[in-house]
Amino acid sequence: LDQIRMQTPGSAPAPEAKKQAEAGRYTIVLASAITQANAEQFVAQLQSEGYREAAVYKRGRMVRVVYGAYTSEQEAQAQLRKLRQSEAFADAWVMDK
Repeated sequence: LDQIRMQTPGSAPAPEAKKQAEAGRYTIVLASAITQANAEQFVAQLQSEGYREAAVYKRGRMVRVVYGAYTSEQEAQAQLRKLRQSEAFADAWVMDK
């Protein structure tokens, strides 16, 4: 399973977030091919704005900022449509992990 790490300063990943990440095959990608430091900064910003499911997703050398874990592509697309009102999600896309 790929690594998903919640970035909340000073705390460990929430158990429910880990369980959700393991169960969901699909996620929403907000940023891709960025540095680890920039990804962590972006996640911190998103979480401070209330997007608590934002996380750094690392697979091999690829670093992405993702949001949520969904069991179906349709569920992920439906959530993305709701989130598009935020500028952070304007160019987001759904990825099959």
